[in-house]
Amino acid sequence: MTARYRWLTGCLIAAAATIFACGRHRMAERVVDPASRDRAGVGDSELEEHDSASVAENDYFYLQRRLRDGRINVLQRARAMTHARFLRARVIAFSGLDAAGTWELRGPVNVGGRVADVIGDPANAATFYVGAASGGVWKTTDGGATFTQIFDGQGSQSIGALAIDPRNSNVLYVGTGEASPGGGSVTYPGDGVWKTTDGGATWQHLGLDQTIAIGRIVVDPRNPNNVFVAATGHLFSRNIDRGVYRSQDGGATWTKVLFVSDIAGAVDVAIDPVDPSRVFAATWERIRTPSARTYGGPGSGLWRSTDGGTTWTRLAGGLPAPTTEPSRIGVAIAPSSPTTVYTIFYRKSDQGLDGLFRSVDGGTTWTRQTVTNLAGIIGAQGFWSGRIFVHPTNPSEIWVDGVGLARSTNGGASFSSVAGLHADHHAQWFFPGNPATILKGNDGGLYRSTNGGTSWTHFDNLPISQFYTVEAHPAEPFKIYGGLQDNGVKRTTTGSLNDWSNVIGGDGFEVLVDPRSTQVIYAESQFGALSRSTDGGATFRSATSGLSGRLGWKTPLAIDPASTGTGLTSTVYIGSHMLFKSTNSAGSWTAISGDLTNGNQGTGGVVFGTITTIAVSPTNRNTIYIGTDDGNVWVTRDAGATYTRLDAALPDLWVTRVAVDPTSDAIAYATFSGFRVDQPLPHVFRTTNFGATWTDISSDLPDAPVNEIVIDPAQSSTLYVGTDVGVFVTHDTGGTWAPLGTGMPDGSVVTDMKLLPGTPPTLLASTYGRSIYSIDLSAAPAVTVIDAHFDVDADGFTYTDDAFRGTAQPAYASGNRIATGGFSGGALRVALSGIDNAVITNMSGGWSRTLDLTRYGRMRSTLRMQLTQTSEYESNELSQSLVSIDGTLVGTGTNDFVAQINGNGNGGTPITTGFQLVTLDLGIRAAGSHQLRLGGFNNQKTLNDESTEILIDDVVLTEE
Repeated sequence: MTARYRWLTGCLIAAAATIFACGRHRMAERVVDPASRDRAGVGDSELEEHDSASVAENDYFYLQRRLRDGRINVLQRARAMTHARFLRARVIAFSGLDAAGTWELRGPVNVGGRVADVIGDPANAATFYVGAASGGVWKTTDGGATFTQIFDGQGSQSIGALAIDPRNSNVLYVGTGEASPGGGSVTYPGDGVWKTTDGGATWQHLGLDQTIAIGRIVVDPRNPNNVFVAATGHLFSRNIDRGVYRSQDGGATWTKVLFVSDIAGAVDVAIDPVDPSRVFAATWERIRTPSARTYGGPGSGLWRSTDGGTTWTRLAGGLPAPTTEPSRIGVAIAPSSPTTVYTIFYRKSDQGLDGLFRSVDGGTTWTRQTVTNLAGIIGAQGFWSGRIFVHPTNPSEIWVDGVGLARSTNGGASFSSVAGLHADHHAQWFFPGNPATILKGNDGGLYRSTNGGTSWTHFDNLPISQFYTVEAHPAEPFKIYGGLQDNGVKRTTTGSLNDWSNVIGGDGFEVLVDPRSTQVIYAESQFGALSRSTDGGATFRSATSGLSGRLGWKTPLAIDPASTGTGLTSTVYIGSHMLFKSTNSAGSWTAISGDLTNGNQGTGGVVFGTITTIAVSPTNRNTIYIGTDDGNVWVTRDAGATYTRLDAALPDLWVTRVAVDPTSDAIAYATFSGFRVDQPLPHVFRTTNFGATWTDISSDLPDAPVNEIVIDPAQSSTLYVGTDVGVFVTHDTGGTWAPLGTGMPDGSVVTDMKLLPGTPPTLLASTYGRSIYSIDLSAAPAVTVIDAHFDVDADGFTYTDDAFRGTAQPAYASGNRIATGGFSGGALRVALSGIDNAVITNMSGGWSRTLDLTRYGRMRSTLRMQLTQTSEYESNELSQSLVSIDGTLVGTGTNDFVAQINGNGNGGTPITTGFQLVTLDLGIRAAGSHQLRLGGFNNQKTLNDESTEILIDDVVLTEE
């Protein structure tokens, strides 16, 4: 593509993005506020209650992105995405695809991730669609041999429900926003309902933006223009845009036909396939804040309409009364006997099973089933799984989702556990033409059975894993590790997409390979459950001895980059509400601080008031920066003896990362989460004076949470940030930002990054819902600092006696430029002469030049050096040619000299190395003034005819 057409394409893409933002979201700004008293309906007292048995992990995402008063701008995500798309289009237009670089999927594809819904073509079992909890919509037309992502570039990647037109499998409805409120599920709210009429090639947004989460969509099998949506509503605040919505024109317009209250939305809906005027809907009263979790109440109930959804009646006839305060409810109609209806009720008190009920008269009366073994299979987590499914041809065969999967063949009288699948189930689809073919979605991805559930095959080709972290060691870059929601810590030992295996279980978080030994690996599951392996990951043992305090859902871990030894004596840090230190590679821990947070602010099982990030300076191991979830930033400059708080001028938001410049411990960065409500919210700050002052360097970044920052060790003005809308890079320390590369899935929430050295360097990025990606970074061109040949003058070099480690003897050490006799023309000469009847223990001289570097980078040098020694030297006398940078000798191999000659005392011909081509790595150097010295040294001279000569020519020094 020519530059002209790239520019035109970029403009068109940018224009389309702008139209997308202005057209689809042209509405008043909507901020949801759980503290608002402008409420209607039942259950006001529910905000004062909480269920202490509920897990707290979902608040990890919510608490980061809210403001301190609890508000979240539910439209800001869309605006940030539009901004990111515009910047990406501009990069492509003006730089070209090759210049931008391309992200590459690194896997895993064999692990999977949470599947919220699955639906297939009723006439073709080879075509089906998969809705990932935070990974968009995927389609296959070859029975799952391959999958194609068909929803990128559209709305929210958080998927709640799918529905297919039973007469036309190319018509698909997508309800965004996952309805289940547990286990880290709600990364983002949804943005309503979308529709495609061509199998996902193009999409139309149908509105319902403020429904936030959608539990179910059903299409009338007799009249596909009739569509019902069960809108669950916002989890963290009250809103009236919830309940059951109906469209009678294929989604062009919507009418809210069932509304209970601003905290009781609809989570399930079922339509009679024979008499579509009969529709069932389940409502669920639920709201969650850091101090309250209400999963149930009088607004939860089962409803029926007999006039196609125009009017509704709350069902009783044997069902639990509203006064019992039910929790989540699931409902399903038997396709082969539509008067047979099943519903499952959970209790508010403990989220356990209240009962399974059956009606054989279309929902008028209900009978509580005995449900032998059901509670033990599905567990007590009605907030997380609540669906029920009926076999297409056998009305007595029912399936119930839970931690485990339960099946009954006798109408619910008894249940057996279905084995062979990952835990935590959410979705199921029977192929009507052959019900023995079943698709099953759970926290581990997508499964298929072709024998009615006796055995299952996992689809090992869906990159929808929800990663919190990514790790690799420079010595073994092909071994990639990561911590995943619902799927522990996984790794590949080959770099392949499909061979990722388990390291530890639980919800996976921090994983680090010790810098000194690839055999020592640290892996962490939720709430600071740290384990360590000393055999390369073959076995793990607990590494929490001495830890205490509030350990967060994702507990931060950091290794001192200056640690030495074998990997068992590394200095490691971990944070609860206090900072802990280990000097034996997590063998034991000692607290080295008091409470660095504002105290315990978590209630109802929420862990809040914790350290979230730790960074140890690469240049001074005594300097450590710390950030907390309640907005505190600290530094200790004496390894934990004292602490200074630094956040007076910083946002009062969740600190996602602190990072220290590789050249100076005074330079550090702090990044923040949170969404704005009115003014743009800065997310990246820099200090150059240990936090005394901070500068906002967010500049033109999209206004979205920043989750990670990486400083390029070869060029510290180059920074990479992982955000909720992708990866961005700056080459001028935040003056300007641009999207990094192309190929990263649209809308990716980038949670962590790892920069690996190499030629070229590689940046790994973990995403929450689209697995792990990598990009090869274009190395900045080397800059020539010195190009000297000494044919005319000394090219800025000056001679100095005693330039290295000798005793000054100005009468006998000298330097001069010679016009001929160098490798190619002139050269610099150092002469070290002997003295009659006097022992000169050491003598040196050299040529020096001061360099002023404008940037941080790696210095490399090539030069020609010739070392010549007269033959009278004895065996204990030697001569050396030397190079130093900033006073430190830099030699070849492990030596601190470039060349060395030992005397033999034989007389005769002088000994010489001839002109050698010397290539030296002078190391990474900061911007500023540096001194390069070139010359030589000799020792033990006793005679005037014992002398050493060093010639220097063709000096080239570059900085990368």
